[in-house]
Amino acid sequence: INAYAEEGIVVYYLTMNTQKEPFTDIRVRQAINYAIDKDAYISVVMHGLGSKATSIIAPKVAYYKGNDPYEYDPDKAKELLAEAGYPDGFTVDYYYTTTTDNQNAAQFIQQQLAAVGITVNLIGNESAITNSIIQDETAEPSEAKVDIYRTGWSPSTGDADWGIRPLLGSESFPPNNYNISYYSNSELDQYIADGLSTADSDKRAEAYEKAQDLIWEEVPIAPLANSYNTWATTDKLAGVKIYPDGAINIRNARMGA
Repeated sequence: INAYAEEGIVVYYLTMNTQKEPFTDIRVRQAINYAIDKDAYISVVMHGLGSKATSIIAPKVAYYKGNDPYEYDPDKAKELLAEAGYPDGFTVDYYYTTTTDNQNAAQFIQQQLAAVGITVNLIGNESAITNSIIQDETAEPSEAKVDIYRTGWSPSTGDADWGIRPLLGSESFPPNNYNISYYSNSELDQYIADGLSTADSDKRAEAYEKAQDLIWEEVPIAPLANSYNTWATTDKLAGVKIYPDGAINIRNARMGA
Protein backbone atom coordinates (compact mmCIF):
# COMPACT_ATOMS: atom_id res chain seq x y z
CA ILE A 1 0.00 0.00 0.00
CA ASN A 2 1.23 3.49 -0.89
CA ALA A 3 -0.09 6.36 1.24
CA TYR A 4 0.04 10.03 0.27
CA ALA A 5 -0.71 13.39 1.85
CA GLU A 6 -0.57 16.72 0.04
CA GLU A 7 -1.77 20.17 0.97
CA GLY A 8 -5.14 20.98 -0.58
CA ILE A 9 -7.04 24.24 -1.04
CA VAL A 10 -9.61 23.96 1.76
CA VAL A 11 -9.03 26.53 4.50
CA TYR A 12 -10.69 26.10 7.89
CA TYR A 13 -11.47 29.27 9.78
CA LEU A 14 -13.58 30.71 12.59
CA THR A 15 -16.19 33.29 11.67
CA MET A 16 -17.20 36.14 13.97
CA ASN A 17 -20.41 38.12 13.51
CA THR A 18 -18.87 41.54 12.94
CA GLN A 19 -22.25 43.29 13.21
CA LYS A 20 -23.03 41.86 16.63
CA GLU A 21 -21.40 42.83 19.92
CA PRO A 22 -18.75 42.19 21.08
CA PHE A 23 -17.35 41.44 17.60
CA THR A 24 -18.12 44.93 16.36
CA ASP A 25 -14.90 45.88 18.15
CA ILE A 26 -11.81 45.02 16.10
CA ARG A 27 -9.81 44.48 19.31
CA VAL A 28 -12.08 41.58 20.21
CA ARG A 29 -11.59 40.05 16.78
CA GLN A 30 -7.84 40.50 17.12
CA ALA A 31 -7.97 38.86 20.54
CA ILE A 32 -9.70 35.80 19.11
CA ASN A 33 -6.92 35.47 16.54
CA TYR A 34 -4.24 35.69 19.23
CA ALA A 35 -6.08 33.24 21.48
CA ILE A 36 -6.02 30.20 19.19
CA ASP A 37 -2.94 28.00 18.94
CA LYS A 38 -2.94 26.91 15.29
CA ASP A 39 -0.22 24.33 15.77
CA ALA A 40 -2.27 22.70 18.53
CA TYR A 41 -5.39 22.90 16.36
CA ILE A 42 -3.62 21.00 13.59
CA SER A 43 -2.30 18.42 16.02
CA VAL A 44 -5.49 17.87 18.02
CA VAL A 45 -8.29 18.47 15.52
CA MET A 46 -6.62 17.53 12.23
CA HIS A 47 -4.37 14.76 13.57
CA GLY A 48 -1.36 16.55 12.12
CA LEU A 49 -2.74 16.54 8.58
CA GLY A 50 -2.74 20.26 7.94
CA SER A 51 -0.67 23.42 7.84
CA LYS A 52 -1.12 26.81 9.47
CA ALA A 53 -3.45 29.11 7.56
CA THR A 54 -1.76 32.33 6.54
CA SER A 55 -4.62 33.80 4.52
CA ILE A 56 -8.29 33.28 3.80
CA ILE A 57 -7.06 31.31 0.77
CA ALA A 58 -4.56 28.46 0.62
CA PRO A 59 -1.06 28.64 -0.93
CA LYS A 60 -2.13 26.60 -3.97
CA VAL A 61 -4.86 29.10 -4.88
CA ALA A 62 -4.02 31.68 -7.56
CA TYR A 63 -2.93 35.07 -6.17
CA TYR A 64 -2.37 33.78 -2.66
CA LYS A 65 -0.38 36.12 -0.42
CA GLY A 66 0.70 34.61 2.87
CA ASN A 67 0.97 36.49 6.14
CA ASP A 68 0.17 35.87 9.78
CA PRO A 69 0.47 38.86 12.11
CA TYR A 70 -1.35 36.99 14.89
CA GLU A 71 0.97 34.43 16.38
CA TYR A 72 -0.42 32.54 19.37
CA ASP A 73 -0.29 34.92 22.33
CA PRO A 74 -3.00 34.46 24.99
CA ASP A 75 -1.57 37.27 27.12
CA LYS A 76 -1.95 39.68 24.20
CA ALA A 77 -5.49 38.39 23.73
CA LYS A 78 -6.34 39.17 27.36
CA GLU A 79 -4.79 42.61 27.03
CA LEU A 80 -6.89 43.44 23.98
CA LEU A 81 -10.07 42.16 25.63
CA ALA A 82 -9.41 44.39 28.63
CA GLU A 83 -8.83 47.38 26.34
CA ALA A 84 -12.12 46.65 24.60
CA GLY A 85 -13.95 46.68 27.92
CA TYR A 86 -14.07 42.93 28.56
CA PRO A 87 -11.47 42.30 31.29
CA ASP A 88 -13.54 39.36 32.53
CA GLY A 89 -14.36 38.10 29.06
CA PHE A 90 -17.86 37.42 27.75
CA THR A 91 -20.11 34.55 26.67
CA VAL A 92 -20.84 33.48 23.10
CA ASP A 93 -22.79 30.72 21.38
CA TYR A 94 -21.05 28.31 19.01
CA TYR A 95 -23.31 26.32 16.67
CA TYR A 96 -21.95 23.19 15.05
CA THR A 97 -23.03 20.03 13.27
CA THR A 98 -22.68 16.95 15.44
CA THR A 99 -20.05 14.96 13.60
CA THR A 100 -17.00 13.70 15.45
CA ASP A 101 -14.67 16.15 13.69
CA ASN A 102 -16.95 19.11 14.34
CA GLN A 103 -17.36 18.08 17.97
CA ASN A 104 -13.59 17.88 18.43
CA ALA A 105 -13.09 21.27 16.79
CA ALA A 106 -15.84 22.86 18.89
CA GLN A 107 -14.38 21.55 22.14
CA PHE A 108 -10.90 22.69 21.11
CA ILE A 109 -12.09 26.24 20.35
CA GLN A 110 -14.05 26.25 23.61
CA GLN A 111 -10.93 25.33 25.58
CA GLN A 112 -8.71 27.83 23.78
CA LEU A 113 -11.07 30.76 24.32
CA ALA A 114 -11.75 29.77 27.94
CA ALA A 115 -8.05 30.32 28.60
CA VAL A 116 -8.48 34.04 27.85
CA GLY A 117 -11.76 34.39 29.73
CA ILE A 118 -14.30 33.79 26.95
CA THR A 119 -17.08 31.32 27.75
CA VAL A 120 -18.28 29.37 24.72
CA ASN A 121 -21.67 27.67 24.83
CA LEU A 122 -21.60 24.70 22.48
CA ILE A 123 -24.86 24.09 20.61
CA GLY A 124 -24.74 20.96 18.47
CA ASN A 125 -27.46 19.85 16.06
CA GLU A 126 -27.77 17.69 12.97
CA SER A 127 -26.70 19.43 9.77
CA ALA A 128 -30.10 20.58 8.49
CA ILE A 129 -30.89 22.40 11.74
CA THR A 130 -27.44 23.95 12.00
CA ASN A 131 -27.55 25.12 8.38
CA SER A 132 -31.00 26.65 8.84
CA ILE A 133 -29.60 28.70 11.73
CA ILE A 134 -26.42 29.70 9.91
CA GLN A 135 -28.30 30.61 6.71
CA ASP A 136 -31.25 32.34 8.41
CA GLU A 137 -32.42 34.95 5.89
CA THR A 138 -35.06 36.39 8.21
CA ALA A 139 -32.64 37.74 10.80
CA GLU A 140 -30.90 41.08 10.70
CA PRO A 141 -27.12 40.56 10.99
CA SER A 142 -27.01 42.19 14.43
CA GLU A 143 -29.81 39.88 15.60
CA ALA A 144 -28.60 36.65 13.99
CA LYS A 145 -28.16 33.72 16.35
CA VAL A 146 -24.65 33.10 15.10
CA ASP A 147 -21.85 34.50 17.23
CA ILE A 148 -18.93 32.33 16.12
CA TYR A 149 -18.86 29.40 13.74
CA ARG A 150 -16.11 27.17 12.38
CA THR A 151 -16.24 26.07 8.78
CA GLY A 152 -14.06 25.29 5.79
CA TRP A 153 -14.14 26.55 2.24
CA SER A 154 -12.67 25.31 -1.03
CA PRO A 155 -12.51 27.75 -3.95
CA SER A 156 -13.11 25.03 -6.50
CA THR A 157 -12.04 27.34 -9.31
CA GLY A 158 -8.55 27.56 -7.81
CA ASP A 159 -8.83 31.35 -8.09
CA ALA A 160 -8.64 33.96 -5.34
CA ASP A 161 -12.01 35.46 -6.25
CA TRP A 162 -13.95 32.36 -5.27
CA GLY A 163 -11.95 32.10 -2.07
CA ILE A 164 -12.74 35.67 -0.97
CA ARG A 165 -15.97 36.98 -2.52
CA PRO A 166 -18.37 34.26 -1.24
CA LEU A 167 -16.98 34.56 2.28
CA LEU A 168 -16.46 38.28 2.84
CA GLY A 169 -18.07 40.21 -0.02
CA SER A 170 -20.94 42.51 0.95
CA GLU A 171 -23.16 40.74 -1.61
CA SER A 172 -22.59 37.39 0.08
CA PHE A 173 -24.62 37.62 3.28
CA PRO A 174 -26.71 34.49 3.93
CA PRO A 175 -28.61 33.05 2.18
CA ASN A 176 -26.96 34.47 -0.96
CA ASN A 177 -23.63 32.96 -0.02
CA TYR A 178 -21.44 32.21 2.98
CA ASN A 179 -20.46 35.55 4.54
CA ILE A 180 -21.41 34.31 8.01
CA SER A 181 -19.26 37.08 9.50
CA TYR A 182 -21.71 39.61 8.00
CA TYR A 183 -18.63 41.60 7.10
CA SER A 184 -19.15 44.56 4.78
CA ASN A 185 -16.33 46.81 3.65
CA SER A 186 -16.52 48.95 0.50
CA GLU A 187 -12.73 48.92 0.15
CA LEU A 188 -12.65 45.12 0.07
CA ASP A 189 -15.60 45.07 -2.33
CA GLN A 190 -13.64 47.34 -4.68
CA TYR A 191 -10.59 45.08 -4.60
CA ILE A 192 -12.83 42.13 -5.40
CA ALA A 193 -14.41 44.07 -8.29
CA ASP A 194 -10.97 45.12 -9.55
CA GLY A 195 -9.82 41.50 -9.60
CA LEU A 196 -12.91 40.41 -11.52
CA SER A 197 -12.78 43.23 -14.06
CA THR A 198 -9.54 42.27 -15.77
CA ALA A 199 -7.68 39.29 -17.17
CA ASP A 200 -4.34 41.04 -16.59
CA SER A 201 -2.49 38.78 -14.16
CA ASP A 202 -0.42 41.58 -12.62
CA LYS A 203 -3.47 43.74 -11.98
CA ARG A 204 -5.37 40.80 -10.52
CA ALA A 205 -2.44 39.93 -8.26
CA GLU A 206 -2.31 43.52 -6.99
CA ALA A 207 -6.05 43.58 -6.26
CA TYR A 208 -6.05 40.29 -4.37
CA GLU A 209 -2.89 41.10 -2.44
CA LYS A 210 -4.54 44.30 -1.21
CA ALA A 211 -7.67 42.32 -0.36
CA GLN A 212 -5.74 39.79 1.71
CA ASP A 213 -3.79 42.53 3.52
CA LEU A 214 -7.06 44.28 4.38
CA ILE A 215 -8.59 41.06 5.69
CA TRP A 216 -5.66 40.65 8.08
CA GLU A 217 -6.09 44.27 9.20
CA GLU A 218 -9.82 43.91 9.82
CA VAL A 219 -9.80 40.23 10.91
CA PRO A 220 -13.48 39.42 10.36
CA ILE A 221 -12.41 35.76 10.61
CA ALA A 222 -9.72 33.75 12.36
CA PRO A 223 -7.92 31.59 9.78
CA LEU A 224 -6.97 28.27 11.34
CA ALA A 225 -5.49 25.69 8.99
CA ASN A 226 -5.07 24.50 5.44
CA SER A 227 -6.28 20.94 4.93
CA TYR A 228 -4.35 18.01 3.52
CA ASN A 229 -5.74 15.58 0.99
CA THR A 230 -4.89 11.99 1.83
CA TRP A 231 -5.20 8.87 -0.28
CA ALA A 232 -3.76 5.41 -0.69
CA THR A 233 -3.24 3.00 -3.56
CA THR A 234 -2.08 -0.58 -3.81
CA ASP A 235 1.33 -1.40 -5.24
CA LYS A 236 -0.46 -2.60 -8.38
CA LEU A 237 -1.97 0.82 -9.14
CA ALA A 238 0.01 3.83 -10.32
CA GLY A 239 -0.75 7.26 -11.77
CA VAL A 240 -3.62 8.13 -9.43
CA LYS A 241 -3.60 11.25 -7.31
CA ILE A 242 -5.89 13.82 -5.73
CA TYR A 243 -6.25 17.32 -7.11
CA PRO A 244 -5.90 20.15 -4.55
CA ASP A 245 -9.70 20.58 -4.51
CA GLY A 246 -10.15 16.90 -3.58
CA ALA A 247 -11.13 15.59 -7.02
CA ILE A 248 -9.60 12.27 -8.08
CA ASN A 249 -7.29 12.36 -11.09
CA ILE A 250 -7.23 8.98 -12.86
CA ARG A 251 -6.22 10.24 -16.32
CA ASN A 252 -2.85 8.49 -16.07
CA ALA A 253 -3.98 5.54 -13.96
CA ARG A 254 -2.45 2.22 -14.86
CA MET A 255 -2.30 -1.24 -13.38
CA GLY A 256 1.04 -2.88 -12.78
CA ALA A 257 2.18 -6.36 -11.90
